[in-house]
Amino acid sequence: MDVIISGRNVELNDEVREIVEAKIGRLDRFVRGIERADVVFQEEKNPRITEKVDLEVTLEGKGHHLRCKVNGPDELSAIDRAVNKLEKQLRKLKTKLEKNKKHNGAKVARMVEPPAPAPAGVPPASEAGEVTADELEFSADWTWWRCPKPSWSPSNWCAARPSRC
Repeated sequence: MDVIISGRNVELNDEVREIVEAKIGRLDRFVRGIERADVVFQEEKNPRITEKVDLEVTLEGKGHHLRCKVNGPDELSAIDRAVNKLEKQLRKLKTKLEKNKKHNGAKVARMVEPPAPAPAGVPPASEAGEVTADELEFSADWTWWRCPKPSWSPSNWCAARPSRC
């Protein structure tokens, strides 16, 4: 993961930069495909504000964009708060992706075993007027088959297996 660290009105030392790279860099273990992290520190100059450091982190990659903005009294506490917030968001995203993967897997058509080779002297199924498994079309719902025979029925749809069409 590429971590870009910048600061507005803040001087960041090397120790803070190393800690940010280590903690933000570990976040890619939750979801694959996170390519870039933008980390921006900003300091408030108002003396009445107790949590002077604002930290904004944006994670981007493969269609996913996560963003969090936190405040803290110093850079290290702001980093910890941002990492906790991003971990929650990444867990939620991972759960969502896994749930979608389960639902999208149901739409995949079942594999049809190739028919056994015909014995010698018997014409192939296509010459005999039968429908082979290769000629069938699958609909979005894998439990229904479309039978290409025009004489089968007016709707040409059946819930039977290809061998029964």
